[in-house]
Amino acid sequence: MRLITVEELAKYLNLNPHTIYMWTEQKKIPFIKIGRMVRFDLIEIEEWLTSKKTEITEEETIHASKN
Repeated sequence: MRLITVEELAKYLNLNPHTIYMWTEQKKIPFIKIGRMVRFDLIEIEEWLTSKKTEITEEETIHASKN
């Protein structure tokens, strides 16, 4: 398990740390609370990102290539 901080995750995702804090408050992202500290398991974050991936259908690909 590789735990990273809010700041490290924000840099990894190219986001503002405030966004990461908001997502944890809203429970939109997997996190671990150690006392008052928030940490993220990098493997869980990568799995979470994969689950958020949107697949493009063949029809959307054809439509995009016509434009």
